[in-house]
Amino acid sequence: MAAVTRLGLHGGPRGLYGDFSGKAAAAVQMSGTTGFAWAPTGALDVEATLAGSTGWATTPTGALDQEATLAGSTGFTWTVTGSIPDTTTTVRPAGGWSGRDWYDPYRTRKDRDDERRRQANAEIKDLQGIDGDIARLMHKKIDRDDRNAEIAELERLVAKSYSKEQATEAKVYNERVAKAYVRAALQANFSALEAFEREMEQAREEEDFLVLAMMILG
Repeated sequence: MAAVTRLGLHGGPRGLYGDFSGKAAAAVQMSGTTGFAWAPTGALDVEATLAGSTGWATTPTGALDQEATLAGSTGFTWTVTGSIPDTTTTVRPAGGWSGRDWYDPYRTRKDRDDERRRQANAEIKDLQGIDGDIARLMHKKIDRDDRNAEIAELERLVAKSYSKEQATEAKVYNERVAKAYVRAALQANFSALEAFEREMEQAREEEDFLVLAMMILG
């Protein structure tokens, strides 16, 4: 007579069907099983610990919500038919440069400050008399101080990021950008940093043009 298993079934492999989501109160412990077949169609909400199993086969068609610990298994087969969440970080396209990771936020801040300065200057443009002259002089000084602060921030970012590896990566991205990047890192003066900024902007414009051309041709 076939032995009664822990599940109360007589002999041979059995399949479990139905949705067990939220119904299991504790971890499933299965030790020393042989030829056990399991094909759940619902979600698994608890940890499954399978120790010393042989010929274990599981083909889940639903979501796996908890960790499955499989110890000492032999001939284990697992076929997932659903989607697996993407837990990877940033994937960089070929030919890119990681320097964009710190330059792009800098450029966003600069664009915001440029717009603020344009609005302020537009407000005082038509002021007449001595008040207008004073306001324009004050804003001119503010603009100059803000620009010096931007270049100082760019100098800090360049110095922090610079390495031979970064210079090589920048060259793959754009040779003009790489040359300006190295110069900005080594000279660290206003002129070199502004030149690097201009080359980055030019490279971005070229990228935007290529994307637009591909959209039109596509």
